[in-house]
Amino acid sequence: MEERMGEVLTAARDAASLRAIVAKDTMKALVYRGPGFKALEEHPKPVIQASDDATVKLVKTTICGTDLHILKGDVPTCAPGRILGHEGIGVVESAGAGVTMFNLAIKC
Repeated sequence: MEERMGEVLTAARDAASLRAIVAKDTMKALVYRGPGFKALEEHPKPVIQASDDATVKLVKTTICGTDLHILKGDVPTCAPGRILGHEGIGVVESAGAGVTMFNLAIKC
């Protein structure tokens, strides 16, 4: 019995470690899956690709009226798989060398 309990605790710790590792490299995203269908999914965090790029960890976010029309299916040019929500408040996590108006950890 004690041996089995130890295995369960080890498995739980391993699962928690895996979640912590995954959480560092992924983010949650609201994804359009077709008219009337949406999903909250794990996606890779964006990375700096150009000198004028920045990544912002969102603290609060919302969707706009256009996103609501997309979710209803009123925008036929929007394909399933599209990540929605672009209005938010967050903290700058990383910035390219050409970003001069913001510093890391500044709220925007």
